[in-house]
Amino acid sequence: MAIIRANNNTLSSVTSLPFATGGLVKLLNTTASSGASEYIVDSTYINSTYDNYRIIAGYQYVTDNVGLNIRFYVGGSEVTANYTYENGAMTSSTYAYDAHGGSTMQIGGASGNATGETGTIVFDLSNANSTTIATRIHGFQYSTATNANTAGYTFQGGQDPNGYTSAVNGLKFYMGSGNIIMRHFTIYGLTK
Repeated sequence: MAIIRANNNTLSSVTSLPFATGGLVKLLNTTASSGASEYIVDSTYINSTYDNYRIIAGYQYVTDNVGLNIRFYVGGSEVTANYTYENGAMTSSTYAYDAHGGSTMQIGGASGNATGETGTIVFDLSNANSTTIATRIHGFQYSTATNANTAGYTFQGGQDPNGYTSAVNGLKFYMGSGNIIMRHFTIYGLTK
């Protein structure tokens, strides 16, 4: 069926499109007001339905001068080894990495816990169901340092060559020490 343009430049009588529309499907949108030692997104949301995800979160530090970390879950169990990560501040030469054999993926830099010192992350989780290509995260973190200055970071991380053969079905967010308050958290699945 042809697409017909009405006199007021709007579409009418469209019953199908000649191409796939794709897009993001909201899987979880939640908030919290109190701290916890970790924030876990389990296989209810990260599973074989989608291979790629977009995560948007805002969080607050309970302990001063600590950073955010992420670990994968495989088969419902937390993975504590075989990670790589890199992150760098966009306003300075601050850079951190673990190129092979890491115990976590460090996201951004250490931040403060005074009023208004919060963090925001936006990132993609890719290849979650692959057993031949490593699952990766890559995105941006913006937070307030312990001196009240703000800093933006780029980051990437994932399974290293010793850990890429397992599909990922969960994420754990936790601070270097102390609790995290996940003020808002949204995860989207990218349609195949």
